[in-house]
Amino acid sequence: YTRTPDDLPVLDRHPAWNRVTIGCGFSGSGFKFSSAFGECLAETALQQTTTVQNDHFRFHRLVKTD
Repeated sequence: YTRTPDDLPVLDRHPAWNRVTIGCGFSGSGFKFSSAFGECLAETALQQTTTVQNDHFRFHRLVKTD
């Protein structure tokens, strides 16, 4: 059982290592949306344009820029 501070998963590339794709923080939604999350992660890993709108699942939202 994992969660992010804002309760949304992360579907993105690692900010420092471009060859690492991150999919985490799914909690209970991972099962319900597994096909969409899987498609998005596969397209991200293959450096393709994602067919699923995933801007609000990007890693940068968790990084504080104060």
